[in-house]
Amino acid sequence: MVKTGARIGCPQAEKVIVPNSVAELHNRFPENRISLNVIDTIDAAGSSILPFFLVPDAHQNLDDNACITNTLHSFMTNEATNEPLDHFIIHGNFRSNEPLTILILDGHTCHKNEEFLLKAEFNNVLFQFLPSH
Repeated sequence: MVKTGARIGCPQAEKVIVPNSVAELHNRFPENRISLNVIDTIDAAGSSILPFFLVPDAHQNLDDNACITNTLHSFMTNEATNEPLDHFIIHGNFRSNEPLTILILDGHTCHKNEEFLLKAEFNNVLFQFLPSH
């Protein structure tokens, strides 16, 4: 899994035309931007599954099949860790009776919670951890 982050913001010196429904505008200062993270999974053959999005706060009217979860600041947390793993297992078609799958992750502490590790083991997913960033 590859996690890519982006910050959404609008420089103050720019003119921006938006629909009336837009409720907020963000300036060039980092503390006044929204963070968005995307988790993408690509196998050794180069094929991929649907990306998984981490977005801040709660969002209404999302499709039940949307590959998205909400966290306070769009950062991965222990509570949110299982959702991308579930997504990976479902869309990667991994089952407990199939050969082992190796998944490379960063060494973030949320990837080492017990429920996350047990779910991976049950589905024959083995983790290789890179040093934490």
